[in-house]
Amino acid sequence: MSVGQERSGQSGADSTPGPSALPAAADLLAVGMIVAGPDGAATYANRTWGVLTGQAEGDWPGQGWLDAIVEPDRAAQRAALLAVLASGEMYRADWNVRRSDLVTRILHITAAPQRSGGRLTGLVVTLTDVTDTRARAESVSEQRTHDPLTGLYNRAHFLDRVARAVDRRLREPERLAAVLSIDVDALRATNDRLGHAAGDRLLRASAAWITAVVRSTDAVARYGGNDFCVLLDDVTDAAAAELVAERIRSLSPDSAVAGGPISLNVGLTLVDDEHSRPGMIVDRADRARDREKRAKPVPHAGIAPNGSRTRQRAGLPDDVENVLALATHELLNPLTAILGYATLLRDNRAQMTDADLDTAFAVLERQCSGLARLLEDLLELGRRHNRVSPDAAPVNWT
Repeated sequence: MSVGQERSGQSGADSTPGPSALPAAADLLAVGMIVAGPDGAATYANRTWGVLTGQAEGDWPGQGWLDAIVEPDRAAQRAALLAVLASGEMYRADWNVRRSDLVTRILHITAAPQRSGGRLTGLVVTLTDVTDTRARAESVSEQRTHDPLTGLYNRAHFLDRVARAVDRRLREPERLAAVLSIDVDALRATNDRLGHAAGDRLLRASAAWITAVVRSTDAVARYGGNDFCVLLDDVTDAAAAELVAERIRSLSPDSAVAGGPISLNVGLTLVDDEHSRPGMIVDRADRARDREKRAKPVPHAGIAPNGSRTRQRAGLPDDVENVLALATHELLNPLTAILGYATLLRDNRAQMTDADLDTAFAVLERQCSGLARLLEDLLELGRRHNRVSPDAAPVNWT
């Protein structure tokens, strides 16, 4: 008996139509075909069904044709198909089917119920191979939403994700999100010294590192050039977002393409205003990142009169009023972070993991070091203007 022949004893006035009711050309169709009864038991399959699914002529009878679906999808797809057909609706779905000699294919199924007198009397199922069509559609979608170099989301898709987070604030004001803006310090120098191919490798390494640090539910994007953005979706508060930012800053790995550690600057802002446009939110994170970048020390050799080594940010102006204004502005960031983490440790230490505790203490240490650098600059300014004793030692925070 061929796959396209009717099984013995299943023809008759009350049975589901078999091949005698089908055109002889059914076996020549490019689509697979199953004819089944109201319980889903197949009584006919054309030859193309066997070609597409890999089922032999003894595999498909009864409900065996449903076994073409790969596990673990099989039970859910079978239940959904029979439930929809019982309601009298057309059923359409993509099945993942794997033949023994081929990789998994995507087959599109259409099942049409046959009804008489208001009751289901049978169904006709057709099957087509859409693997290549789905792959092309996925490729086009990937190009629209992803950066080709890093594989991360692109700017347009990231802004769309931020817009959704803003919309959610309208419905659920208690749920917060945060945006991180990140740039790679070494990119320009790497491009100049080693070429743009090395710069591309540096960007891919940075993208991989950022993705590894954040949660799988967070959105990571290459925003442009050496800029990355992260949407931390559903965070408890600013301190929780800062924990993630600090992991990105402090645990940056060594990169052979950059000739040293990857240095990442990170700015943070909360998505806490449902009236802000997505671009404005990213701009706020950019400004926070740029403030952090300007505050980074650029070490150079310097010896205080008492013999101790000093560090000074490049470009420290001589004008006292400007330095004091700058220092006052920059003191706000470390003081805010220190206060926030002190409160976090006081209120939540029992619930924090060892990794979170290590990160919190690393933040406090880094911010205290930032304060020390600011105070060293003020001491240096005082020495220049003979307002501080030349023997005044720099601040020792160790």
